[in-house]
Amino acid sequence: HIGRFDSAKGFDTMLDIMPALKAKYDVDFYGIGGLKTDTLYNRAVASGAKVFEFMPRNELLKYYSASDVYLSPKFYDNQSEADSEKFMGAGVASVEALGCGLPVVGTNMKGFYATPEEMKYIGEIPKTIWDLLPCIVKVLNHPENYHRCREIAMKYYSWSPIVDRNLVAF
Repeated sequence: HIGRFDSAKGFDTMLDIMPALKAKYDVDFYGIGGLKTDTLYNRAVASGAKVFEFMPRNELLKYYSASDVYLSPKFYDNQSEADSEKFMGAGVASVEALGCGLPVVGTNMKGFYATPEEMKYIGEIPKTIWDLLPCIVKVLNHPENYHRCREIAMKYYSWSPIVDRNLVAF
């Protein structure tokens, strides 16, 4: 995970599922970008997560590339918040992860520019908090299914398609 260590980013949910993942898999959880003042910083340290406050972008690429899955699981308390997420986009860290060939398990992927067919090759979108762990397990057990992450990310998020989507004809 890259970003603040608070529940607004779903960081609490990630910490909650880590014991179940560690019981079944030899995994480490990395949290990068949180501050010591973040609400869940101390809990992350106590959980055994590898915690880094700041990391230069070129160092982040090493962590993306060495990881098996990027997590971004924010679940909402009410339907109007969940509906508004469809218009927010996938988020920079999720797109960076995909660009490094790393599949994403995250609710924010509802806002990723891709066809339904392409979405099958870049990760999983958990529908509920109870769906998160099975989605992660699916990616860990079948990494070969998510082999098009970089290709699909580049198709929609390299400069040319971004400019094309945002060009206004005068």
